Amino acid sequence: MINNEKTLVKTQRQYKLLNSNNILAENQLKHNYYNILKGFNCIKQDKIFILYDSFKRPISPITGKLIGINNKKHFVDLKTALNALNKYKNVLGVGVVLGNTAKDNICAIDIDCCIDNKGNYSDDVQNILTLFEGSYIEKSKSGCGLHIIFLGKKHDGWLCKTNRHKFCKSLECYDRNRYIALTGDVLYKNGSLINHQAELQTFYKKYFTKPTTMFSYSKPVRLDKLKDGLKRDNKFAQLWQGVRFFTDESRNDQALMAKIMYWCGYDVNFAIETFKSSPYALQKDNAHQAKLSRADYLFRTAKKCLQGVVYGKL
Repeated sequence: MINNEKTLVKTQRQYKLLNSNNILAENQLKHNYYNILKGFNCIKQDKIFILYDSFKRPISPITGKLIGINNKKHFVDLKTALNALNKYKNVLGVGVVLGNTAKDNICAIDIDCCIDNKGNYSDDVQNILTLFEGSYIEKSKSGCGLHIIFLGKKHDGWLCKTNRHKFCKSLECYDRNRYIALTGDVLYKNGSLINHQAELQTFYKKYFTKPTTMFSYSKPVRLDKLKDGLKRDNKFAQLWQGVRFFTDESRNDQALMAKIMYWCGYDVNFAIETFKSSPYALQKDNAHQAKLSRADYLFRTAKKCLQGVVYGKL
């Protein structure tokens, strides 16, 4: 056999192998899309679905362009979203926007980096899966995380993320203003959207709260410690006086709030009032002043500072 003939045979074999792999991949995608259709069957008519790209950025199924997660005019029903996958080259999959639907509120738990290279996960993860048995549960795009999606609603003031557990990189729980990049790589074939409100409360109490007491400072002591912090912590003093270390104002708010919370012993109410009276806050324009006056904004900003904090009496 001459060299040209050998090359041709080799190329044909490679093509057949490549074509075979493409067919397998295509069949897997179809199977995954079927899993999504089956899992979200009860709300498939609701216009709460979008697309996402390789960077997991939200994409409009209508225009194929980037959108904001609150831009509802670009949300579509599930079948329309799935059909739109073939229209745009930049999209990777379908996402579901969390929040209210005609049936109930959609909530999701994201367990990041909880599966090892052999596909194993800890007893803690298994306990969470058992708690939400029957829910739609899938592997994340990376293959090392899990999405648990069900019907339920968090209470106002509940945290969204904690990094204090050893069985995962981060544990997150959202019920609004977020979307989940669906993969269809399900753990259980018959999982679906069912109500797990009671289980959500059990989960939150176990993994997001601590039973011990907060630091017991009186107000005068808190003020003294705050003054001490401003003398000893140069970055705190700079933030307090209005120095912005970030281009994003919310990140600057979080940075100052974290310092205040630390030096005042993690008293949320005291920290909020202190934040409002700071030179940093008083320098803000009208639009940002209005943001601070919202009932939920500074409360959520302060609560984020409690993640990973070990409480106890001093």
